[in-house]
Amino acid sequence: RPLFNLLETARSDHARQFATQALKTDFRAVLREVEPAWVSRLVLVQDETIDEFVIWLLKNVPRFEQGAFRDLGLHEAVLKLFNSASTSAQNYAAEYARTQARDLPLEELILQVVQLF
Repeated sequence: RPLFNLLETARSDHARQFATQALKTDFRAVLREVEPAWVSRLVLVQDETIDEFVIWLLKNVPRFEQGAFRDLGLHEAVLKLFNSASTSAQNYAAEYARTQARDLPLEELILQVVQLF
């Protein structure tokens, strides 16, 4: 929890990189139980390092299956990654929208894609 708090409040990219690396290497087992709310909160920080960590979480936490994102409250958070400075986060959001968010209004999807360019 302290490292997640550091991710939310740190203004230094070095501190954010330290926290993400520490979480991935030293707390991997604990991360399997991370609450979806933490992931949503991290997306709101709007930082490239944190967004890449969020993508890592979404790919590595077993219960974070894309088909369950709506039920877990992660649907909107993942779509916010369209606005990320991280290309991998943008690509993840686009792939998610293509496969799991087919009900998005066309205008909203076009707006998200245009923002990428």
